[in-house]
Amino acid sequence: MSGKSIGGVLVLTGLVIMGLVGLLGREASPAPAATNRWTGLASPLPPEQAFQKAWERAREWQPDAVLVRVEASWRPGERWLEVRTLPVTWLFTFYSSAARALATVSVNAEKTYWIPPVEVAYAPRPLPAFPPPYGVDRMWMTFRAAGGEEFVRQYPDALIHIVLQVGEEGTVWQMDAVGVERSLKVRMSAETGVLIP
Repeated sequence: MSGKSIGGVLVLTGLVIMGLVGLLGREASPAPAATNRWTGLASPLPPEQAFQKAWERAREWQPDAVLVRVEASWRPGERWLEVRTLPVTWLFTFYSSAARALATVSVNAEKTYWIPPVEVAYAPRPLPAFPPPYGVDRMWMTFRAAGGEEFVRQYPDALIHIVLQVGEEGTVWQMDAVGVERSLKVRMSAETGVLIP
């Protein structure tokens, strides 16, 4: 299975889990109005703290587990443009060479969810450190400055997906924003803070 197909599976799994998190987190109440939509928003939790929770759970699974991918998806809308700590549920994917499998931990301020392991035929590259030298706050500012702020204002219901993983160019943050009529991709080195064309 290629890295892109694994990434696609993880993104899809993450979106399903985030949808479940939203559903499970609600108390029983009358059906919401048809205008309510999934946003992916959660109580803010700094990614460093979310990682600690995920790391503890992953080490319970396999002591050799290493972090290989970090991601989140949400619909920020204009009201979230100014935030520094992104109000999202983080997904941390770990690889165990002993189990030859990937497992994901979903974390927000209220809950931690375990996504069972999936066997893989290759060993993905581990992230050298988390958080990286240039964290998600820098990526969020870079995204906004590189056209993201204008994009979100134009498409306030846009879906944004952020990923941190190791590729050919080193450790890279990537933000993909998808609006009704167009999309925007912004990539930044997590090691140097430099925008990647």
